[in-house]
Amino acid sequence: MDVASQNELRVAADVELSRDEDSVMSLAVGPRKGKTTYVFAGVNSGPDDIAKGKNENLRTLAIEQSKARGSAGVKTPEAKVQELSRVAAFANPDADTYQRLLRVCGPVGAAATAMGKDPQIAVFDAVPSAGGVPKPRGVVELPRDAEDLDIVQTGDGQFQLAFCHKYELRLLDIGKEETEPRLVFTMPDDHGERPVFRSIRYLSPEFILAVSNLPKRSGVLIQGFRLPSPGHENARIAVTTRIPRKISATAMAVANLAPSETPGGP
Repeated sequence: MDVASQNELRVAADVELSRDEDSVMSLAVGPRKGKTTYVFAGVNSGPDDIAKGKNENLRTLAIEQSKARGSAGVKTPEAKVQELSRVAAFANPDADTYQRLLRVCGPVGAAATAMGKDPQIAVFDAVPSAGGVPKPRGVVELPRDAEDLDIVQTGDGQFQLAFCHKYELRLLDIGKEETEPRLVFTMPDDHGERPVFRSIRYLSPEFILAVSNLPKRSGVLIQGFRLPSPGHENARIAVTTRIPRKISATAMAVANLAPSETPGGP
């Protein structure tokens, strides 16, 4: 969509996908190179391919700006969208597995399964190599599907991935040597009832915002977690508030109004 004009919202480019395959289940904008912006999507292959054990779920597309055109008195760029590659991101997926979660932070991306028998998170380089193929960085086996995930850059070539499920928040360091996920917070049990994590987003490399649903549809809990510093194992709650209505949260987004130029900048 072209949003350069305040008076008109216009389709700048589109691409039609195969009707023999699944619908798009996840989408993330990747890095930009020259006039090309990379976009990643989760699209299951068709039933015939899946029956053969082939599911190229991670798709890489390129959006390229082309000639400028006048729109409502404003010159706006046209664009074209094309698929560059499709790969199987997960290891030995079964027929029910699909890519529900997808996040990209600079040159690193992560996708998580849903519905499959073997829950996983696949980490990949979000700067495609020749032919537009993202380079896999590894697959993390999980005890259960992640409810949500996010990535943040923590240093030069260093990243951290956070993911949650029900009552647990875990972190995974990504760099020259990947580590194993570590549990940093567990929701306290209040007489058999406790909030359930629904969505998480980094506000900074040291701070995560989480939205959880309270038991019996009694409202939404918003918590800010200060992540463990060196020498500490657990995250601690720095701020919390409730929305005391009979509603449930389904998703969350955050926007940085003053992003720093460096990962460690103020």
